[in-house]
Amino acid sequence: MGGTTNKLKVKLEIIAYRIVIPNLLAAVNFYEEQIEIKQENFEIEFVEDLEIQSNGSDCGMFVIKWAKALMTNVSTGKVTQENMTFFRQKLVTELYNWGIDKKKRNYQTDSEREK
Repeated sequence: MGGTTNKLKVKLEIIAYRIVIPNLLAAVNFYEEQIEIKQENFEIEFVEDLEIQSNGSDCGMFVIKWAKALMTNVSTGKVTQENMTFFRQKLVTELYNWGIDKKKRNYQTDSEREK
């Protein structure tokens, strides 16, 4: 009973996001650049049996890894508390390498070009 009640509470809390997020994407012209994607409300889907963090600091890393796994249709089985240190180190390395590559190529983001 508690599981169903909690799902209902969560669904009620996040239901506005299924409308807000597509509108935010439209505001930044996301749909104009993505021909195969049309603007519509997002579906809400509950994924069962996801491991949750057992500390107070890994929630962001869990969200990143779940989102990536769900977007790429990859199993979330490796998204465990035990793997968080590795995932954090990997993300830091990827971001650092991207920054170095950006500097070498003198790449600018749209917001940097607008300054």
